[in-house]
Amino acid sequence: MKSFSKKPWHVGYRNAEGSVFADSGRMRMESNGTTLYPVCRFGMGWNEDEDEANGNLIAAAPDLLEALEQARAALPDAWMAEKCGVPRDVIEVIDAAIAKAKGEMQ
Repeated sequence: MKSFSKKPWHVGYRNAEGSVFADSGRMRMESNGTTLYPVCRFGMGWNEDEDEANGNLIAAAPDLLEALEQARAALPDAWMAEKCGVPRDVIEVIDAAIAKAKGEMQ
């Protein structure tokens, strides 16, 4: 499995562009200091509120994945979950989101 940049991730803005950075991200020493390379970049300007919300969601991704994995580990298999009152579709949504985050589903 491919590995993600370690969390925490945070959002930064500069020159009409937003970026998501990992505190333990890839750095390079340069003549004018250290450059921290972003996990991703996103455009700003069309709808700044939406752009900022998207950046926050991306920055929360490692925490959200971890929470889903912990929730899923606490749930029994789908058949038993239904017997305990957890709808099967809830488990399917969790499993699909985890698979998507890990690149196992398109």
